[in-house]
Amino acid sequence: GVGLVAGACFATTLPPTQWWPLSIVGAALLVAHAVRSTPWSAIGAGWLAGLVVFSAGLGFTAQFNAIGAMVLIALEALAVAIPCFVASRSSSPALAFTASAVLIEWVRQHAPFGGLPIGSPILGQVEGPFALVAHLLGPLGVLVVPLALGASVGEHLGRKDPGVAHPRVLAPVGIAVAVLTLALVVPAGGARAGRLSVSCLQGGGPRGFTALQVSPVTSASRYLALLDHLQPLRPRRPWLIVLPEDAIQTAASYRIDPAVLAIRNQAVRLGATIEVGVRSPGPGQSFFNRAIVLGSDGTVVGTYEKVHRVPFGEYVPMRGLLAHLVHLDAVPLDAVPGRRPGVVGSPVGSLGITLSFETFFADRGRAAVRAGASILLAPTNTASYRSSSVTDQELAAARLQALDLHRSVVLCATVGRSALLGPTGATEVASPLGPPAVLTAVLPLEEGDTPYVVAGDLPVLLAMVVVLFTTVLVRRQS
Repeated sequence: GVGLVAGACFATTLPPTQWWPLSIVGAALLVAHAVRSTPWSAIGAGWLAGLVVFSAGLGFTAQFNAIGAMVLIALEALAVAIPCFVASRSSSPALAFTASAVLIEWVRQHAPFGGLPIGSPILGQVEGPFALVAHLLGPLGVLVVPLALGASVGEHLGRKDPGVAHPRVLAPVGIAVAVLTLALVVPAGGARAGRLSVSCLQGGGPRGFTALQVSPVTSASRYLALLDHLQPLRPRRPWLIVLPEDAIQTAASYRIDPAVLAIRNQAVRLGATIEVGVRSPGPGQSFFNRAIVLGSDGTVVGTYEKVHRVPFGEYVPMRGLLAHLVHLDAVPLDAVPGRRPGVVGSPVGSLGITLSFETFFADRGRAAVRAGASILLAPTNTASYRSSSVTDQELAAARLQALDLHRSVVLCATVGRSALLGPTGATEVASPLGPPAVLTAVLPLEEGDTPYVVAGDLPVLLAMVVVLFTTVLVRRQS
């Protein structure tokens, strides 16, 4: 019962509900149970909680492979079970739970196959006050605060003498308060570098279809029609137009594709810089997933190839081995991985780019800003998902990128939800799911680095390792 209730608490913090205070309740329930119970009982409660929360966050994967989805959710649930076990074996359950949960979340974001941040409890905090920590300590720091507060309450309630507040029970509260205070005192950094008119073109169309199932002609015609209806800005000022990932699908080089040539002509007509997502053939059984930036004179000023590919979506790990075990018809080609930071110099400024799945990874946005990006573009293709789960979470991830980096973010999706976000994560304008839409706003360009851009996850990781080592060492010596 405890695991199911705690899991429901964490699940309701995820988008679109985002009832962020319930993460404190969920952590309190799990730690209180871990203090009172055996290690095996703590593992069981944590695993049940993990099943609930990751069923909510990753349940969409069942539309592609039901058995694979069940295996994935069962394995991801260990990310909750292990901290509960560690808490049950530690002399300081609240500290041990918080530290181990944060460290395991870091592992989730990096392994296996490059990580899977979708379904992360971090995304449930974007609408709450703990997101203020993002510019200082990044996503992991955002997670530390609610877990520390909830775990402290749970350890206090789980003790045999709950009427007495033990100093070590109050330690996590002190950590949370100190982090929040520091985040309020330390500025995000940087300086305004101008303002830019930005338009996002959402093509619209049916949902539940992959890029390979949508006619390239139909896809291109949607965006060309939207461009045809745009008029040059009066008075003329810097203008960036963003098209989603996979907006154009070519059978040959993008340099000679008629749709790309038509968009180049539109860039000249409108006097605008245009970013467009292009899928084109690669060598052998591969393809390129690119973002191409066209200047107002129609020339290609830069390209970016997606670095962080979707495993089993854009490529199949160990394809040669798995081909003997399962059918791989749904993913016949592997995307060619890019090798450099997502930043392209353009007439309207230095553009950071995270393509679709990359928006969930803070390190991709961080790499772009460290390379000089003054605004972050997040073109994405969400047409293959029948539910709104991924789109809701991707919007939260885009907000988190804005807060981490103190940069405006342009989330531009094929069928929604698209949004233009300011550097504080505030939504300037957003679109509904499904229909075509043109979003336009004037967004600030920013220079300089936040503390998180400078240091990354290292400060949080080191602190959590020290805390976990200390709690385990004290347990062994007591």
